[in-house]
Amino acid sequence: MSPSISRCRYFSEDGRSRCIVGFLVCTLVLVSLVSSANSVMADSNATPDRLRLLDAAEHVLSVMKVSRYQHATQVDETNGIYNFDCSGFVDYLLQQTLPDALAVIKYHPNRLNRPYHQDYYHFFASRGLIDNSGEWHTVRDPSNLLPGDVIAWLRPSDNHNGTGHVMIVRSNPTVDSKRSNEISVQIIDSTRSHHAFDSRVNGANGVGTGTISLVMNTNGNLVGFRWRDGQSTRIEYTRIAFGELGPRTSTVYGTLNSSSDQMLLAIIAVVIVVCAVVSTILVRKLRCSKSTH
Repeated sequence: MSPSISRCRYFSEDGRSRCIVGFLVCTLVLVSLVSSANSVMADSNATPDRLRLLDAAEHVLSVMKVSRYQHATQVDETNGIYNFDCSGFVDYLLQQTLPDALAVIKYHPNRLNRPYHQDYYHFFASRGLIDNSGEWHTVRDPSNLLPGDVIAWLRPSDNHNGTGHVMIVRSNPTVDSKRSNEISVQIIDSTRSHHAFDSRVNGANGVGTGTISLVMNTNGNLVGFRWRDGQSTRIEYTRIAFGELGPRTSTVYGTLNSSSDQMLLAIIAVVIVVCAVVSTILVRKLRCSKSTH
């Protein structure tokens, strides 16, 4: 008896049946894993909540005809009127796009019955609450700010004429070329006082864009801001906090960068190899089966 015939006979009909079953199981597992990977990719490519907030702010900028800084919110979409103070603007955008995210911002009773800038600050600065809220998480490092994040600060202690403020990040922050301990941030807000490179001209106030800078001390701790970025000679020292909507986005959306995603891809690769080996064995068995007849 030739060696090839001996090897063929070694594989019984029962063995071939098991092989076929194993191949089918591998195929089903692979299909399931690929489906899971597609689901992860779809979730990663979904519009992040922070960008939904930013889109809403950009929409106001694009359609407004009149905007004025005032504490009582007044919106007339038909005539393009959008009047807010800083917190009223952020409150309005959240109410329009992500009301659940607005609902978790706790605030003391006030005449306008809505969160103020200090309520955003205290919420973002509250470690125990915010990271379990499901709607927000705190951004600790200003260099990690992303478009659509929210900045809030309290009134500077040495500036009796100033106030606190809350605003939306419009673009990725950049390190100041002349001051390495300062980060320039383009923002969208409602204010009566212009920032650097401000879109509000000829004395206009209300909703617009501008650039501020965030100031760190020699230890890298955030200590204050410049209202007009490098144009301001004065640093306003105060407490500042940042919040980001939705899941953490320390890596770029649209790529599989998390450890769980990488593990999923590794498992899929292993299953593909196993299925290929099983398929090879199955083909050899079937060929042997034909050669014995």
